[in-house]
Amino acid sequence: MKFKDFRMRDPFVFTHDGKYYLTGTELQKSGVEVYSGNDCESWENPVEIFSIAPDSWAKCDIWAPEIHFYQGKFYLFVSLLGKNGLRGTQIAVSDTVQGRYTPVINAPSTPLSQSCIDGTLYVENGVPYIVYSHDWPDNLLKSKGYYEGEICAARLKDDFTGIIGEPLVLFGGASPVWAKRNHIDGYPYDRFGTDGPFFHKLSNGKLLLLWSPMVGNNYVVAGAVSENGIKGPWKHLEEWIFGDNGGHGSLFTDFDGQLNLTIHAPENWGNEHGVIYPVKECGDTLKIKKKAEK
Repeated sequence: MKFKDFRMRDPFVFTHDGKYYLTGTELQKSGVEVYSGNDCESWENPVEIFSIAPDSWAKCDIWAPEIHFYQGKFYLFVSLLGKNGLRGTQIAVSDTVQGRYTPVINAPSTPLSQSCIDGTLYVENGVPYIVYSHDWPDNLLKSKGYYEGEICAARLKDDFTGIIGEPLVLFGGASPVWAKRNHIDGYPYDRFGTDGPFFHKLSNGKLLLLWSPMVGNNYVVAGAVSENGIKGPWKHLEEWIFGDNGGHGSLFTDFDGQLNLTIHAPENWGNEHGVIYPVKECGDTLKIKKKAEK
């Protein structure tokens, strides 16, 4: 299948042993599936690798799965809605890319007291961190009259079963000068969202953080840069990396050495699908090399 042939949000491409593996949010599915391919254009052989067990802390809404390789194991990071009404990122482990993933603990590895989505893995100087979005509905700033998402980072325990210490807030969704509120149907307040964090170490030594807010009615891939690693301080890029109503970006390098940005587009409920753009570094940011075919 081509990307355009099936609906997918939050696509994530993982490379291993000469093959490409694709996963993402498929709202019509009851589990996480992984597709495989010999290139980045055709995807086949979907294999279910994870589902919510009856005795799980979670109940539904399987969002934003990512696969990461760390110390000889494959780890699945996936956002779920808990039975307590809050979302969290579950981490599960497997010996193989397409093997069955087993939760490292029957709980999210993000804080139970917060609504946390879009968890990703970042390793700095051998230390693993889970980086995620603390987002609505439990981040209402009543004094300001809006929900403000936060990009947070927390040091993971060595077995990924939880975090060590208090999470660090990297920045809030209202902090860029270009930030604009967006309205959420059914909620009394507007929102500054902070979807899909993902890291890339630039060749100039700086750390680039991709994330996706709604800016008015436009979903974008924004960037922030730190000269001092994950703890920042973080400087927001003035221009978006992608600004044409698509986002939740992640990066992978293909087997020809090309760096690629993967997003879903358009941000139009029911019509989303994966898109891959080749990109190049340009100072502190990434530039799309050519327009991808949708």
